[in-house]
Amino acid sequence: MFCIHCGAANPDDALFCPNCGRKQASVALPNQPLEIPALVTSPEQPSFVEQPNLQQPTISGPALPISGNQLWEEFGTGSSSDQKHLPYHEMSSQIPPMPATQPNLPIESTGPVTPIPPVRSPWTRILEPRFGRLAKPLPLWATLPVIALVILGLVALQLTGSDWAAGTLHVAIATSIIGILVALAAGVRALAGQRKLKRFIGPGLAVLLLLITSLAGFTQQSTVHRLQASSLEGQKQWQRAITEFQLAGEGAPTSVNIARTYVEWGEQLSSQQQHSDAGLKFDTVTQTYSSATAEVARAQSDKITDLLTWGKQAINQQNYSAATLTLDGLLKLNYCLSVCQEQGSALDATAYYNLAKSELASQQYDNATRDFQTVLRRFNGSPEAHQLHPDLAQSILGQGQQQLASDCSSAIPTYQQLSTDFADTPAGQQAIKALHARQPVTGHFITAIPNDPSLTPTVILAKNLYGGIPHDQEGQAINGAPTAKIESNGNFSFKPMQQGTYDLVWGSIRSDGAESFTFFYDRVTQAPIYVATVGPLCPFSFGDINESIPTPS
Repeated sequence: MFCIHCGAANPDDALFCPNCGRKQASVALPNQPLEIPALVTSPEQPSFVEQPNLQQPTISGPALPISGNQLWEEFGTGSSSDQKHLPYHEMSSQIPPMPATQPNLPIESTGPVTPIPPVRSPWTRILEPRFGRLAKPLPLWATLPVIALVILGLVALQLTGSDWAAGTLHVAIATSIIGILVALAAGVRALAGQRKLKRFIGPGLAVLLLLITSLAGFTQQSTVHRLQASSLEGQKQWQRAITEFQLAGEGAPTSVNIARTYVEWGEQLSSQQQHSDAGLKFDTVTQTYSSATAEVARAQSDKITDLLTWGKQAINQQNYSAATLTLDGLLKLNYCLSVCQEQGSALDATAYYNLAKSELASQQYDNATRDFQTVLRRFNGSPEAHQLHPDLAQSILGQGQQQLASDCSSAIPTYQQLSTDFADTPAGQQAIKALHARQPVTGHFITAIPNDPSLTPTVILAKNLYGGIPHDQEGQAINGAPTAKIESNGNFSFKPMQQGTYDLVWGSIRSDGAESFTFFYDRVTQAPIYVATVGPLCPFSFGDINESIPTPS
């Protein structure tokens, strides 16, 4: 049917015109214009003449009765004034007979026919056109800004998330809401009279796209986490990448992605010479992600390379202690096999040898001896093991000399080792000489010392004395024996004595040659009590002697 207001073609069941938005009449108008036959009466043409059809707005309904007078007045050829003066019977004789009036005959009018508008209330006239306008699509100049605004809003929502997945979730919620609103708007337009299918294609596609976006945002969170993790991995933001992989559902011991990220992180740290931190990343892979076999093998290889590089750098920087620590750790790895062991042992032997040499130079003899011996014990086939012999002897000698200063007896085994194992070295020869050197003998009387100027308090180191020895034998043992003067403070000191055992005899000699000496012995064994045992390296001291000094009578 056609709109009674603007003439636009509408669907038959439309309540409002999509073009002008106004409500349609309750009675549908026919699609064809009404035809009204015009009757023309004249003397020359007394019959009906059918006029050409004119396209005019039409209405449907019962035909209006038309009298002969009306027809004459409308279509007559004579003047109206003449005909008005004719008698009725003459006028009637001039009017040809008319066919009976038929209901609903089409009538063609020579002038426009004004449709009769439906009776409507004022509120209907205000509200109905506005509701009908909803059926009209938005113009392009309004549609494009709305689309742009929606896109910008979705982008802003994506950026508000703590990560890509959170932003995608925000977008999914928003697109689901927008899709519902678009669907509702399309439904309202349909109620407003929109019936053209092509008008619903765009909104339908928009709703479909929005719902697909929303569904993807809700169901693909793991995928988004994984995509962001890969992006962060490419940007070398290692910890954030690992976190995103974990949020994507990956974890130990199977995650290849996390294991790979740790390996790459360790490789970067190694290239930056942050070897300790790099080793921790490699260890995380080998110890935690055992199922990611390819990445475990890569981490093991990288750690071996890193430790070898670290060891070489430490040696070049003369940081031998760090080098030995690093290379020892390398050689203890269960995946450090033949080639690794060979390379690591060679570097470790060099590190230990240079460390011991530096300790020897700084008189750290204990540490130097220990590290030289480590080279001999662990790397006996290395070149360093064959050249450290003199250095080790010197280190042991220094160690023995320090022992002499603190605890002489503890140095004796050290010197004895030098004399037997390193006799071919200067240090060994020095040790042999020290072992056979004479040693001083000292002591201190704590009793009163004779202060007679004519008396000389004296001590004697004799041999082979015993209790009850005959007087003449005692005299022979004393005569010619080493003697020392007892000082006024009670101290005495013999010149270095040849190594052996000596019995202490003490007394005084008067200026006229008279003398008096004595020694003490055990009443049971008859052995002298005060005996000096002069041995290697160490001086002998009798210590404090609480005995009186005899004088000649």
